Amino acid sequence: MSKNLNSKKNTKKTTTKKVNNNKKEKKKKIWKKVLIVIVILLIVIAGIFAGLLFGLFGGKYAITKEDLIIDYSNSTVVNADGKVIAILSAAENRKILTKSEMGEYLPKAFVAIEDERFEEHSGVDIKRTAAATAKYALSKIGIGSSSYGGSTITQQLVKNLTGENETKISRKIKEWDRAFKTELVLSKDEIMEMYLNIIYVGPNVYGVEKGAQYYFDKNVSELDLAECAYLAGLNHSPNSYNPFGTADNSEKIEKRSTTVLSVM
Repeated sequence: MSKNLNSKKNTKKTTTKKVNNNKKEKKKKIWKKVLIVIVILLIVIAGIFAGLLFGLFGGKYAITKEDLIIDYSNSTVVNADGKVIAILSAAENRKILTKSEMGEYLPKAFVAIEDERFEEHSGVDIKRTAAATAKYALSKIGIGSSSYGGSTITQQLVKNLTGENETKISRKIKEWDRAFKTELVLSKDEIMEMYLNIIYVGPNVYGVEKGAQYYFDKNVSELDLAECAYLAGLNHSPNSYNPFGTADNSEKIEKRSTTVLSVM
């Protein structure tokens, strides 16, 4: 009997020891993952400042106003009396407007949902970038999604103009550098105007003027607040919020538009 009791005690001690060892190993793994996240964050933050320094002192990715031009827009054909007789679509169906022709609400809607500190940053929103980087780093250890995000309106403009989709850290630093330089040669109003004219908003539809005509059969200056919220909201994923597709996206559209209105 005594031997059985001792045997059970020893087994219990061994089991407890194994459990404790497993807990210690789990803690070690967790701390290791946390350390990896911290290191990645430090590297990225250092990269941001390096990008800004390259923007100030480097010429490798120099940007001038001549580089910041939208290549594609529709051509208008008029007769001798100046009346429009045809509109020829370019490779990208777009009509370029000035910011003042876009109405009051639309630029505010885009800033609210895409880049709330647009007027304050110099091309890169360090706070938002750090948060997006943390999200990305956590996804690498199995926590959350891997979506990087965090791009400012200026960064999005750079991507649209260059056609480069920056995902790797090294290329992201180049994007930060270019965004910073863009803010050196263009005013905030010029950046916003160019951005709203260049973005993809639907099937072969580019720029907010053509977007307004496609979705609402109106000029963009005629859109009300809710319509502006919709147009700004679909920028997240135009095909997902297209009301003319085969799927019923009405609930998704309403939810997204409400989100935009709530942050305006």
